[in-house]
Amino acid sequence: MKKLISIYLFVFATLSTFAQVPNGGFETWVPYGVVQVPSSWNTTDSISFTNPIPQHSASQDILEVQSGTASLRLTSWTFYVTPGPLPFVPGLPGCASTGSVIIDAGTFTITPTGGTPDNVAHAMLNGYYKYSPVNSDTGSIEVLLSHYNNATSSKDTIATGIFQTTGQATYTQFSILLSRKNIGDPDTALIWIQSSPRAPIAIGNGPGETGSSLQVDSLYYTGLIGVDEISSAIQSVALYPVPAVNVLNIRLELLKSVSLTYRIYDVKGQLVASDLIEPKVTAVDLSAFATGTYYLNVLDQQNKVQYTTHFSVSK
Repeated sequence: MKKLISIYLFVFATLSTFAQVPNGGFETWVPYGVVQVPSSWNTTDSISFTNPIPQHSASQDILEVQSGTASLRLTSWTFYVTPGPLPFVPGLPGCASTGSVIIDAGTFTITPTGGTPDNVAHAMLNGYYKYSPVNSDTGSIEVLLSHYNNATSSKDTIATGIFQTTGQATYTQFSILLSRKNIGDPDTALIWIQSSPRAPIAIGNGPGETGSSLQVDSLYYTGLIGVDEISSAIQSVALYPVPAVNVLNIRLELLKSVSLTYRIYDVKGQLVASDLIEPKVTAVDLSAFATGTYYLNVLDQQNKVQYTTHFSVSK
């Protein structure tokens, strides 16, 4: 019983370590030339909408939201180099960044740079996404924590993380576990979101598929690297559907092969389900679960908690 209580308290402490992503809910939008961009973010819409054939690559969505009144929709687009039909680059990703979005028409590259001031060594970036890919396209959400090194006049990477999106018709909860690369705290955080891969890019042969659509909402940080028990073996986690009804799917992307188990607790700290994590996707039967909030722990072979979150069940 003592062990059960300590695990439940760990979950509560982790969830209470909460930090805000600037305009992480994409509620506030401001004018940028002829388009609107989310406050505290830069997007490719400033370029795609002024192309010879204007296209929205990053727009405000008020019809399909996870919470609040708006979400971010990124759509892969075609870059027309000249006003005519050719040459062109199809499948450029719709991008949004808390730093700068740089598209070099000469080299056909898209580069994320900069970021926002942040001196917290975050352990996880969490949020919700929907993805409608064209063919087998993929998108991603990336995080970079860095610190300027005066001795080398360059930035040192403190921690990084990435989540690869897969096709999901409804909002899916995701977590990116940041992997520490250097000691110390950051001074800058860069979040980069894209609806298709950003490289390689070539005339008539883009990196992705025009029309792939990625929606993102409700971004937030949790935990501290070096304080919470975060495993370098886990790269990212996705839970769906949210809220769950009779089945909860757990998708883990691993950096190395490890044996993991899950444990689910109710709000009273009572263990209600546990089993091995299956490769790629684990389906958890929730048919006997009542409506409410539950807490999920993922543990390694030594029963150390490697990941924790909460989810809701609605019957």
